[in-house]
Amino acid sequence: MCPLRSWRRSKRHLGAALRASLKPTLGCLSCEKLTLHHFAPLIAKVDRYLSGWCALLLSAGGQIVLLNAVLDTLLTFAMGALELPPALLRAIDALRRAFLWNVVDRASGAKCLVAWDAVCRPKREVGLGIKCLATKNECLQLKLVHRLHSTVDAPWPCWAWSPAAGHAVPEHHRKHLTALMPLYRGISTAKVGDGHRTLFWLDTGISGETIGNRWLVLMSHALRGDATVHSVLTVGVRQSLVPPLTDADERQLPALLALVDGVVLADAADWLDASAMSSCARGAAPCHDFVWKNSAPSKVQFFAWLLTKARI
Repeated sequence: MCPLRSWRRSKRHLGAALRASLKPTLGCLSCEKLTLHHFAPLIAKVDRYLSGWCALLLSAGGQIVLLNAVLDTLLTFAMGALELPPALLRAIDALRRAFLWNVVDRASGAKCLVAWDAVCRPKREVGLGIKCLATKNECLQLKLVHRLHSTVDAPWPCWAWSPAAGHAVPEHHRKHLTALMPLYRGISTAKVGDGHRTLFWLDTGISGETIGNRWLVLMSHALRGDATVHSVLTVGVRQSLVPPLTDADERQLPALLALVDGVVLADAADWLDASAMSSCARGAAPCHDFVWKNSAPSKVQFFAWLLTKARI
């Protein structure tokens, strides 16, 4: 046989074998927006775990542990990399809901003693402590945003901020991360370096609070609300505003100019610091200690929780 023909045949068979082996695990990698059918292997994996657990032989506490410790970890890697479609989260929640309430098929509202939104609340808010998948996905995506702005010298953030990444990162993924920035700015403090990544009106790097909140009227005249510190300082604050300015604007402008005059850009890159983020957890509900702060078995605690919901 011709060596070239043999090499082509081997390459063809090897490629088919690789595609078959990688499809269940790498089927989610795509430059296009993913839909539910791309995550069919993930749903099947969750279903296989649930089918191996006999929910009727488990206590409610055991079911909650399995849901939080096993099923949620199956989605952690995917949630940290991309935004999961809402249809996928609903499909997995349907499986988790049926397992919790010991329903063989789909768990409808009539078969559930408590609404799923109430179940997914923390225990201090009279919930069962089962993690909300949508909230977890958003938090892990915020962690991705944090890596982009806090470890600016690491290889991956350096590549993500480079011009080459503009063509490599899918547009829908970039838009999703951009939509999370207002939430991340609310829990972080900007440190101005070269001014290319810190927003002049929306970040807290210049005055300790956002300039847009302090001079709201002047921000309404901004050419671009998402202008960076570098771009505004390069062209000037007055040139970054749309004329004509009112008398009230002219009275506020000198204070802003005096603040900007004290800003000196450096060669280092900007970064956002979220280390000083304070906990915003609410206080525990009055019945929290009665239900959970005791030595009763998990099934008794679950019964007491149902009592607080008036479902007994």
